[in-house]
This record gives sequence, C-alpha cells and structure tokens, in this order.
Amino acid sequence: MGFVTPYMLGAISQGPGYRLIPEGVPTFNVWSPAFAAGGTIPSNFTCSGADISPPIEWSGQPNGTAYYAAIMVDLNSSPAGFAQWIIYNVPGNATGLPAGIPGYGLVFLNSSGWAEQGLNGYGGIGYAGPCTQNGQVHEYELVVYALGGPLNLQAGANEQEVLGSMAGLVKGVAVMRFYGS
Repeated sequence: MGFVTPYMLGAISQGPGYRLIPEGVPTFNVWSPAFAAGGTIPSNFTCSGADISPPIEWSGQPNGTAYYAAIMVDLNSSPAGFAQWIIYNVPGNATGLPAGIPGYGLVFLNSSGWAEQGLNGYGGIGYAGPCTQNGQVHEYELVVYALGGPLNLQAGANEQEVLGSMAGLVKGVAVMRFYGS
C-alpha cells in the first residue's frame, strides 16, 4: 500500500494535485455534527472566529483498529496540501474528536484518553482553522486513518513523519471534504 504525497505529484492528473489517501484500504464514515460534508465550515472554526477545532465523529471503522490519526489540509493552497491539523495516536475506543482541542502536543480527549498533535503548516502545534487571504473560499480535506497500532512518534511530528510512520498500519480510511475561508 502506498501513499500519494505532495512529493509524488508528477503522476497525479485528477483532483487538486494532493492526496493523503492510501491505496487499497477499506473506507469508513466521518462527519462533523457542526457542518455538512461538502458544505461550509462555520466561522467559529476559522481564523475569523474562535479558531477552535471542530467536533468530528466516525463509524464503520475496520475490526482491529487500535488507534486513529487525522490530517486536515487545504487543497487549494499553493503548494496544495497546507497542513491545518495533524492529530495521531488517538485511542481505538474513540468514536470521534471533541470540539476545541487545545494546541498542545499531548491532549486529553475525554473518556477515550490521550492523543498527540503534530505541527500545522504555520509551525504551531494543533489545529489551525481555515484562514484564506481576501476571503477566498478554499476546499479542505480531513482524512481519518484507522490504524492497527500506535505511531512511534513524539508529539509535534510533521506531516511527512506522520505519513511515513503509518506504513503497514493503515487498516481503513475516512475522508470528508468541505469549504472555508
């Protein structure tokens, strides 16, 4: 199973030119109770509002899921794929992520336990909501990975490190696209 990353763009001719989705793995469902897939993220989850992380929920993950990771990117950034949020080592008993996860490397998610967050494209740890110039509308992609084991990473890992450490662990993937400015 391979990932198509921003460093392998030459072979991609469809979509925005950036993919985080591994090939050949089962899919499951992801959504936000705060906004619809394909819709617009509310302003309180953007830099023009409170810039807090949105609530995310999932279901239908494959058997044997021990952990989750999620990466949210701006598909219309230049270059495509600006990391807005990276969170990993979310315990396998989690059915989602609560709203307003603080920008720390190690975070308590509620009854599901602890998780780690990575570096966003601004160089900070945790969620950085949509924040486009001149109010332009961009498309965003949130990919949730069902993993067979933990990622052997410290908090604060970058996107390349997170994707690289997933090799052989991805059991399933869920994708949600939406718009924001």
